[in-house]
Amino acid sequence: MFAALFLGITAFLYFSSYYLWTTFVFLRAFLFGKQAYSPLDKTYYRSRVGLRDLDYYGHVNNASYLTILEYARWDWWVRMGLLPFSIKEGVLPILAGVRIRYRKELRPFQPYTVCCRVACCDDKWVYVEQTIECHGELCTVALIKIVLKQGHKTVPLKKLWARAWPQKPLDAQPADVWERVNLTMNDELLGPSDASTSPSPSPSPSPSPSPSSAASPDLPRTSIPAN
Repeated sequence: MFAALFLGITAFLYFSSYYLWTTFVFLRAFLFGKQAYSPLDKTYYRSRVGLRDLDYYGHVNNASYLTILEYARWDWWVRMGLLPFSIKEGVLPILAGVRIRYRKELRPFQPYTVCCRVACCDDKWVYVEQTIECHGELCTVALIKIVLKQGHKTVPLKKLWARAWPQKPLDAQPADVWERVNLTMNDELLGPSDASTSPSPSPSPSPSPSPSSAASPDLPRTSIPAN
């Protein structure tokens, strides 16, 4: 009886851990998170590697990085003050694409910080830059493509922001950001990489990229403030 109860509780916590942790992220960001005054502001999500994140190699599994980045985006969504409004209006951010590069592994129980910031947006897409750092070293860099949906209707971020915060206009986007984002999303790799981490290029029948697209710059390094 005791063994069955223990296994039942363990199974419940295991399969519901995503929902429990997401709820914790919401509450922590709402109660203790610093308010972002614009979607272009940087937010910082801090946590620590758990046993659930690991694989048999003893470091964070590549799929777990995507979950960590998702938690950080929910934290960012709450800090922007959009969660209550999005629940009321039925507007939710939906993942549409990911470009990610793994640069340095994360080991068990190491602390890490995820920086999250909107790179640019238009009437449909929102591009979010995210980086993961541990002890000042860049571990992961990603560019996330998001669409905001109200049922089957697409809602521009500018329109959602104007409804939620009419007194806080959306900052202007740098002119060169769109070019850099397009190169990153369309290029095979997310910026230059070390030879030790770069996969061997496979033969491709497609024509060689132009010099402008081949020289895709890396996402900017984020300066993380001290606690």
